[in-house]
Amino acid sequence: MGIAVDDTIHCMHRFRVQFREDGNYWAAAWRCHRSVGRAIFYRSVTITLGFSITALSDFVPTITFAPLAGGAMMAALVADLTVLPVLLAVFRPFGSAGAR
Repeated sequence: MGIAVDDTIHCMHRFRVQFREDGNYWAAAWRCHRSVGRAIFYRSVTITLGFSITALSDFVPTITFAPLAGGAMMAALVADLTVLPVLLAVFRPFGSAGAR
């Protein structure tokens, strides 16, 4: 779960940098997805695939843990790419739109 938190921080930092360019939350979200969104996506998919290998284990708790960990990573990915931009645009933590 620490990697999911790192992804969120990474996304929020890039969002803030992009927002400072023109003060538009939705444009910043779009540019953030095009840059950091790709890195977050590939990292989450890679980790999920890595956990799926442990499903081949003979140890039952490990077999059970693998899909749960992978599912949590995918849920965090979806939340970072969909819910986070909406929350940032609604609550406007970086100031009002149009302000640089």
